[in-house]
Amino acid sequence: MNEIVLDIFTDYIWPWCYLSTVSIEKLKQNYPVKTRWIHFPLHPETPPEGKSLAELFAGRDLAPMRERMKTLMAEAGLEYGDRTHTFNSRLAQELGKWADSKPDGEAIHDALYRAYFGANKN
Repeated sequence: MNEIVLDIFTDYIWPWCYLSTVSIEKLKQNYPVKTRWIHFPLHPETPPEGKSLAELFAGRDLAPMRERMKTLMAEAGLEYGDRTHTFNSRLAQELGKWADSKPDGEAIHDALYRAYFGANKN
């Protein structure tokens, strides 16, 4: 079977991107898949100091969204903290792009997701 190249459009601040890492790893275990990370900022206008999720999702009830994400992350075996803010991911994406050029650089992607979603770090 020929190698499959999977382009992954990602932003380290988006929970669905983090959740997809489990499925991507399963694909890589079962098929000759090579991943190519495409860093795609979803909210480039976010200031470096961040923005509260309440402000970002003004007028929406965040409790059901948080509970759903907690459940999905737990089912996938991923760390997921109680974050209250989102941040500008540009520097993280630059770091990820640099790491892509290094041997074993792909490990940085999981580390960045865990830091943000598990440990609530900017």
